[in-house]
Amino acid sequence: MVAQASNCRLAGFGIRRAARAGVADGLYANGRHQYEVIIDVVKEVIDAKGEWAQAPLTDEERASVTVVEWSESLDQPLTQGWHCDETKNEFTLGLWRGKSPEAEQSIELAEADNSLVESIKRYLRCDTDAPIGPVVLMARIMIGGGWHATNGFRKTAGFEPSITLSSVRPIELSETDLEMHMDLWAYYSEDRKTHVHVFYWTPPAGMWIVENQGFDNPLVSPGQGKDFRSVISYTIPMTGEGSRKIGTFVNKNSPDIPLDLDEIHVGLSGGAPSPSVRFDQRPTIMRLVRLTSSLKSENQNTKSLWQLLDNYGNEHRYSVWASDGMGLPGVPTVGISGGIFRPLKIVRFLIMLTGGGIVTDDLYANGRHQCKVIVEIEVEQVMPDGSSVPARLSDAERNSVTVTRYSSNVHEPLPPGWSCDQQKNIYDTGRWTTGIDELVPDQYINAMAGRSQRQREVVERYMRVEPNVAIEEQRFMASVTINGVTYTTNSRAGDVSFDTYVTIHPVRPYQLRAQDLTEYVDVHAYNDEYYDMDVYYWTPPGGLHFIVNKGFDTPLSIRREGNNFQTTFFNRRGAGFYRKGGVVVNKDVASPVVSLDDIFLAGSSNREKIVRFNQRPTIMRAVRAHVTMFSDGSADSNSKWRLWDNYGCEHVFGLEQQDDADRIKLVDG
Repeated sequence: MVAQASNCRLAGFGIRRAARAGVADGLYANGRHQYEVIIDVVKEVIDAKGEWAQAPLTDEERASVTVVEWSESLDQPLTQGWHCDETKNEFTLGLWRGKSPEAEQSIELAEADNSLVESIKRYLRCDTDAPIGPVVLMARIMIGGGWHATNGFRKTAGFEPSITLSSVRPIELSETDLEMHMDLWAYYSEDRKTHVHVFYWTPPAGMWIVENQGFDNPLVSPGQGKDFRSVISYTIPMTGEGSRKIGTFVNKNSPDIPLDLDEIHVGLSGGAPSPSVRFDQRPTIMRLVRLTSSLKSENQNTKSLWQLLDNYGNEHRYSVWASDGMGLPGVPTVGISGGIFRPLKIVRFLIMLTGGGIVTDDLYANGRHQCKVIVEIEVEQVMPDGSSVPARLSDAERNSVTVTRYSSNVHEPLPPGWSCDQQKNIYDTGRWTTGIDELVPDQYINAMAGRSQRQREVVERYMRVEPNVAIEEQRFMASVTINGVTYTTNSRAGDVSFDTYVTIHPVRPYQLRAQDLTEYVDVHAYNDEYYDMDVYYWTPPGGLHFIVNKGFDTPLSIRREGNNFQTTFFNRRGAGFYRKGGVVVNKDVASPVVSLDDIFLAGSSNREKIVRFNQRPTIMRAVRAHVTMFSDGSADSNSKWRLWDNYGCEHVFGLEQQDDADRIKLVDG
């Protein structure tokens, strides 16, 4: 296809990954990590000879290039929570594979022919609260005052109309993934009353810390250095004289930035030039400092989390603990726990429905419709001193959350015909209504979860039931596996017991009849010397819309059938013309681009001949075509036409030919 606008046109337009051999799952959903894509553009203008010649993009045209979600529409935005940047940020491209940093960054670009193609880079990002999974993306550009997208171009050598990119959950490093080093002689004063220990943690090869963000709730201590953030302070055991303070430094995001004693606490040097503290023994900025001095200090521990960013933009959180190792070499006096927290204890575990209820009949038994349930979990990490701090589930623990039949058996299976999905599908939740806003409960739950993100994790699961299952209510509980032990919302964890459940009573799907639909006929959808086409539209009642057109069960097999068409009747009306009726498939959007090739294959490309297909916001459309062309025979399949609506309910109809196939009548299937 060639997209033309006045005296300029696009002769080629495609989108591709920076490395053609790259994997789709190349983007961490952390709001910072980027995925590089390349948009290839071939622009042509009419030269002085009146011929098409290649021309460079203007600055405005180049700036208009962006990436959006795949759609037939030109004004489709990016998926919610996704962003398209014009420039690369400081974070490493690609996913961490445990390689060396050099190997990880060696992303080779698939170079295009610079004499023909102008290549533009864009960088995609995905927020932490965006749904995890694949999205189909296309590129868009403004040329000659009009928008054009790669969805209008065929897949050819060197030009792809779309790419599929999957976001993945950010990785977490536990303390066991890190290499620890203790420098117990970073600084000692001559009177030995003041000394500093520095503790280093180095991530595995291919990963490094790029920003030390400090603690989310540091101690407030008079005289503390402006960039020092402390988390623990205590009086020295046994002697009771002097104190110790543990903390870290922000704004020192390079391993070779020097450190002076007065930067930890102002005035420790006693007015003399502030002595240096050894601070560069490992190539990492993940460092904690333990200061021992004669300063007086209260015993305090904010139990706040130490926050750091790695080179992929992933955030890592650790809690800090202290023990009295008497300063002996090899005896840790400071430690961290983080990533996958161990050991954990569950302090809150419940299941409920959207909005907080426990009983619902908001589930159609059609195998597609889903009933959303909410699982809330609050866990704490048990520290070496017996105290507890808020913790988060690991990826594996979060993924283990599921819903099953209510029972005292922690390994109880689901009832036959029932399923529990981790992701929402394309169908609406709730029941078909015309006056109730089904989104209000969801918004309330999300807002509640956002205010308590540190303490409480909210996991969404979706229940489905097959149509051949008996209609009877079922009671369900949630389960999670932590440290190899499975807990349910009908069990006990230590001294805490849980007992919550939800009850779901599925209902039979409704089915629309032909008389329930509003019909509209566009008798001028397309006309030329060979083809005359009417397009029929049917719109369902308020609150419903069709989202999947399954087509006919048994369409006719005819010559010159279009690439995306199914014929149900074919009527020869003499030696020179015929009429046929059927539906366009694979165009399940409200305003698709439908060409003559989609309906007929006449021996030459009809790709530029567009049939009007956007007169009503519905995908339930049929075509009656009058064709001035020789054909043989007549046939009528009387096939059933199936469509699925926004609640996954199936509706079955048929198309009858009337007035010698000049009109179509919709009938119940």
